[in-house]
Amino acid sequence: MFWCLNGMQLLQEGDIVTAGEKKALVKLLQQMQSKEGVFGGGAYQMGHLASCYAATMAACILGEPGYQVVNKQKTYDWLLAMKNPEGSFKMHHGGESDMRAIYTAMVVASVLDLLTPELTSSVAEYIVSCQTYEGGLGSGRFSEAHGGYTCCGVAALAILGRLHTLDLDSLLSWLTNRQVEAEGGFSGRTNKLVDACYSFWQGAIFAILKDHSPRFTLDGSQYLFCLYLDSTTNRLFRSPSCSAARPKTGASKTNQEKWPTCTTPATL
Repeated sequence: MFWCLNGMQLLQEGDIVTAGEKKALVKLLQQMQSKEGVFGGGAYQMGHLASCYAATMAACILGEPGYQVVNKQKTYDWLLAMKNPEGSFKMHHGGESDMRAIYTAMVVASVLDLLTPELTSSVAEYIVSCQTYEGGLGSGRFSEAHGGYTCCGVAALAILGRLHTLDLDSLLSWLTNRQVEAEGGFSGRTNKLVDACYSFWQGAIFAILKDHSPRFTLDGSQYLFCLYLDSTTNRLFRSPSCSAARPKTGASKTNQEKWPTCTTPATL
């Protein structure tokens, strides 16, 4: 529901659903609430952080009727039950713990004004402990740096106002090196192929850095390859205005190469 409503909201102005459709969607949200008062993936399903995130955001888009469905106190109690002692969260009772769970928990808590010291204690510290030697973040401690998990961790730290506690130079180094020159898109991990989804996961991190860290005042385009499409051969080429220099993965704050500056935007 959320993904459709959010897409519609991005693509058009004004009311995206009729009054009748809104009423039906609110009724559907009510049916998705578990016995604990939080949301599952469907009717009669157990509460799940990903579903709780999506349903809460959908309720926000639907407005006042949607707000009435969300039970703040039960959501808060459930979020506390999902929290692990070291600062991570599990997706559901008996479920896996990873960076997705932290992100969805922090978004729900932020939207519902539930970011208490009790809920957020040790969360930022745990996220930072998941930053790898490459600069990206893994699903948990001692895991490989991954685009989706990095975006979740960076976004959660931005919500907590703790983005500065990451090694941002190392992060940006890893991030820019995930762009593959041949296609211009992004891979999710070192030595992996380009995947369209990582244009979102990796690309979103540049926007988060720009909006939440005073060290980054420009958008991410100056760190990336600028490519252009040759209409005759239908092949991509690097723009001659772009420097070939790329920051080395894992580069420290003192030995990074100069990041490229692109003066001509890519046309793809």
